[in-house]
Amino acid sequence: MSAPTLVLMYHRVDEDENDPFKLVVHPKRFREHLRRLQRLADVVALRDAWPLASGLRPRVAITFDDGYIDNLHNALPELEREGLPATFFVISDGLGDTSECWWDQLEQIFRSGWEGSRQIRLPIRDCTLTGEVYSDLSGLLELHSFLLPLRGDEIQPMIDLLRDQLGYSSPTLERRLMNVEELRALASGSGVEIGAHTRTHPSLADLDRDDQSSELAGSRERLRELVGTDVTTVSYPFGSHNGDTIACARSAGFEVGCTVEAAPVRSSSDPLELPRFAVENWDGYEFEQVARRWIEQAQTYAST
Repeated sequence: MSAPTLVLMYHRVDEDENDPFKLVVHPKRFREHLRRLQRLADVVALRDAWPLASGLRPRVAITFDDGYIDNLHNALPELEREGLPATFFVISDGLGDTSECWWDQLEQIFRSGWEGSRQIRLPIRDCTLTGEVYSDLSGLLELHSFLLPLRGDEIQPMIDLLRDQLGYSSPTLERRLMNVEELRALASGSGVEIGAHTRTHPSLADLDRDDQSSELAGSRERLRELVGTDVTTVSYPFGSHNGDTIACARSAGFEVGCTVEAAPVRSSSDPLELPRFAVENWDGYEFEQVARRWIEQAQTYAST
C-alpha cells in the first residue's frame, strides 16, 4: 500500500497583521505546526514526495514560495531546530529588489484607505480600465485579479499609476525579498533545497511558449549560478500553468514541479504537476485538525 503523501505550501513566517491574501503564518504558530505535523507524519524532502513509497505512515513535504527574507530569519531556525527539510522556491530576478512584490505594493496602497470611492484609469495594451474603487477587500481583490495576467514589466507601471490616482505617493519597503548573500545563507542551511519560482513571477499560462521558456529556464540557470548546486524543482506562480508550461519545465531540466491544486499526491500524479495544500495562520489545534483531514483525503487517493 502506498503511503498517504501531501505537500504543504507556505509563503511567509512573520508577525504581519496586514495579510489580505493569507500568506503569513506567525513564527510561534509555525513552530507549533512543525511539532504537531511530526506527530501525524514523516516530514520528507520534496523530491521524496513522488513517486509514492510503500507504507502506512503519512509523508509530508514542506515548501515556501517567493523568497521573502523572513524565510531565512524566521522559518529556517524553526526547521533546523526540529531537523526538518524544506524547499524554498525563489523569484530569481527579485533577489535584492528595492521594491516590494507588486501584490504587497497593492495591499499597501489599499491599507492607506480613503473615503468613499475614487476614480481610476489604467491603460493597458489595447484597452483602458476605468471605474470607481473602494478601499475595501473586494476592491483590492478585484484589482489584483485584473493585474494578475499581465507581465511584470506591465504590472509595475499600473501600480505606479494606482499609487498616484489613489493618493498614496510614499511607498515603503516593508516586505522585501532576500538578496544574493541572504539566499546563499539560506541555501547553506541544514535540509534546505532551493527551487525556482520563475524570473519575474508571471502568470505563466498567460504567456506564450517562448516567454514561458525564458521565465523557467532563466530562473533555473541564475539560481544554479548563485547557490552553486543544481536546481531541479520549480513552483508555478499563482499555480498558473498549461501544457506548454509543463513542456518548458521539462525541457529546462526540472524534475519536480508544484501547482496550487489543493489535493494529495497520487500515484498517477505527473511529477511536474504535484498538488499542494496552502497553509494559513492557524493555531496549533486548528492546524492539526486541518492536517488530519488532508491526511485522510490522502489515504483515500494514495492508490489512484
